[in-house]
Amino acid sequence: MHALRSAFLITLICGVPLASHSQAHAQDKSGYHQDERFGYKIKPPKKWTNIPVKVDEGWLIAKFLSDRSYFYTEKGGWTHDHKPEVMIIAFVDEVVKKKGPDVEKPDEKTTIYTFRNRYKNYQDYLGKTYSGGGYYISAEKEREIGGVTVTCYEIKVEKLVRDGPKRIITWVYHVKGLDIAVQIEVLENHYKKLKSTVDRTLKSFKEIPRVGDLPGEQASSGGLIVWTSTSAMDELTVEERTEKKKKQCEQQHEMAIKALPASWTHAKEKNFLILTNSDPKYGKRLAGQASAVLKWLDKNFGYIGPDEYVREPILRVCKTRDEEYSYSRGGGSGWGGTSLEFVTNKEDGGATSYEFEWINRRIASHWFQDHDRELFWAMPEWMQHGLEELLSHTSSKGSKLRFYEDEWSRDDMRQAVREDRVISPKNLMTMSRTELYNREGGSFWSALEQSESFVYFLIAGDGAKNKKYREIIPNYIRTLKIVLAEMDKRPETGDGESEGSSTPKTEEEEEKLFRERRKNLRDKEKELIEDVFFRIFRSWDDKDWDKLERDYLKSIS
Repeated sequence: MHALRSAFLITLICGVPLASHSQAHAQDKSGYHQDERFGYKIKPPKKWTNIPVKVDEGWLIAKFLSDRSYFYTEKGGWTHDHKPEVMIIAFVDEVVKKKGPDVEKPDEKTTIYTFRNRYKNYQDYLGKTYSGGGYYISAEKEREIGGVTVTCYEIKVEKLVRDGPKRIITWVYHVKGLDIAVQIEVLENHYKKLKSTVDRTLKSFKEIPRVGDLPGEQASSGGLIVWTSTSAMDELTVEERTEKKKKQCEQQHEMAIKALPASWTHAKEKNFLILTNSDPKYGKRLAGQASAVLKWLDKNFGYIGPDEYVREPILRVCKTRDEEYSYSRGGGSGWGGTSLEFVTNKEDGGATSYEFEWINRRIASHWFQDHDRELFWAMPEWMQHGLEELLSHTSSKGSKLRFYEDEWSRDDMRQAVREDRVISPKNLMTMSRTELYNREGGSFWSALEQSESFVYFLIAGDGAKNKKYREIIPNYIRTLKIVLAEMDKRPETGDGESEGSSTPKTEEEEEKLFRERRKNLRDKEKELIEDVFFRIFRSWDDKDWDKLERDYLKSIS
């Protein structure tokens, strides 16, 4: 793997502790949801669905989704639907007041930083996690309910909204040892209608006796997930990386299972943990399809990080698309691909449905990043997108993977041939991301279709029958790896500081390190493309390129 030089492990305190199912998610006959870990109970609106939280969703400890949709119509006539939701977030005093990470040095080459203080309070949480539009706090006041001091916020979302202006009502209950924020989001034009439901839910909050320590106060309370950064992994042997990846898998799987409401089931299928409140058979089919993708990648791209262990993902299969959309699709903490959980739904299901395409695409990205994340980052756009799209359009029969072309994209490419708009293979392989998307007379979608079409030709189409053509992508990847290694050995310029030499001390610094490394690769993208292209194709002449272009265009038409 390509080193970022500084060795460290990152451990995060997550909002879902290792507690028993009955403790964490009990619901009594009167409709109260109670959580003995944090010592509260609340009565969500009747028939609202209890949505299990993902293990990497920060300090979110419970979520409920409305059983019906509400609608907002724009002036132009476009109508959006929205389902109100309740989110419950915990801020443990001992965690919040913690400044800086805990530091351990289990051996000479590893430093472990344990971060606890992700959010200072509710307002900090809202500012770092809310993505529904621009918001402002329109009202704030203190009150007391049942002997508990409560801070009541009214928040309006009026700018950059995706599906209509909204109102967020949040009450933060200040109980012993922690704050518990209950946030309810509704469309502004339906707030008056839902106000009594919102008030009734918020006023139903009650303290109950806690069982055990608050999560984060004692190591024995659990709730720890070990995230290992790219730089730390680079310093370890393959065997050490494998051990740490497996440990991370075990912890995430265990926590995800223990966070499930009673209506959800879990099962281990193939290389996946399936969580579902829908048809278990559908989850099994989904896992079978995704497993075939992994097997095909092992066979055809096993030369990339040949001994690397691929973590076993979590496939969360919701009953409906609304439940799926209550998660942030592709979610994760933003730590350079550390999330193991992929969310889909049964409602849109089908062997060649978008949901299968979505999972296949995410599994392909997951496989490449677990084998060599930086090599995947450095792939040119035509290749990275083309490979993901190639594997999204597959179906499996047993463990065998079958490829098919997207009909719309194929029709578009045939039209492009007739109008002489197809990018020649030579030009496509020498284009940077910016050049590809901003070329004259082109479009974003056309660029994606052209990338997908060329990769399909080389790997699954007529080009795969030609030894010279089918070796283009393997040769490109191997050469790219060599060029990346050579670039990393070049003397640093500027202030003499090597990239990544300053060990991050906060989560923000760690994320900044990832962003800087990816930006560095983007800045050197054209240099990489030209270097790799020259090394691979320096023996090709005009006749070779003309023949490749003729064969490629013929395969489309």
